[in-house]
Amino acid sequence: MIKTQGFSLIEIMLSITLALFLSLAAIKLWLVVKEHTESLQQTQDNAQRLQLAKYYIMRASYRAGFAMCEHYSHYFGEMSLEVTEDNVLVIRYIQPIAYLAHNMVSHDSTLLLDQPIQLQTNTQYMLSNCQHEDIFTLTNKQRTDTISQHPDFNIAYPQHSLLGEVVNVRFWIAKTTRVTPRKEKIYALYQQINSQSKQELVEGIDAMRIEAVNTQHQQLSFTPAINVHDWQTTRLIHITLIASNHRQLAFMVGLRNHWKNT
Repeated sequence: MIKTQGFSLIEIMLSITLALFLSLAAIKLWLVVKEHTESLQQTQDNAQRLQLAKYYIMRASYRAGFAMCEHYSHYFGEMSLEVTEDNVLVIRYIQPIAYLAHNMVSHDSTLLLDQPIQLQTNTQYMLSNCQHEDIFTLTNKQRTDTISQHPDFNIAYPQHSLLGEVVNVRFWIAKTTRVTPRKEKIYALYQQINSQSKQELVEGIDAMRIEAVNTQHQQLSFTPAINVHDWQTTRLIHITLIASNHRQLAFMVGLRNHWKNT
């Protein structure tokens, strides 16, 4: 008769202890890899968010000061860009929307447009023939190809004069209503165009730092926006976007002040 001998109690305990240590080591390694992967993913996400936020600002800034006519605009003898006291970046330009289909009979006659357009109240419009221009606001919202109620213009505008909307684009950083899994507040880049509802563009952007760039004497100097009192003379601005993990993206924006008559 063959006698078999199993594991002793000590051998079983040692095996369980060894397996436990190996399991704990594997779990620890998995947690390290998981944390590293999440950190790398967050870094990539923040880099993409910063680039996307830059795209939105650059897209609007390319139009800053555009007033439909390259060589003439008294309107943008004012500011095509400014930064308010609460660090809101404001970019202004004219968006062409229609042409005059016929000559105006007099400076107060009805405007006949080449296509129906949606006209908004509390929105400024510019009528220009690149030699003269008028800014006006409508009192009633309408979709039409004629404008009969408007203030007296400086001249009777000829056919093919341009009608454009004065666009004010605002960018700022603000808290959202969301929080992270760690209960931290989430910030985002917001945009508002004229009196439209504000729009959240990119989450995870915690701050935006804006500086005016002085290029005199072939040297660059930076002035914080809060210390700039005359944005009309600014030709270049420096913007730094800061993401939630403190990653930063800095870039220059050149303003199209050459649209203004100097």
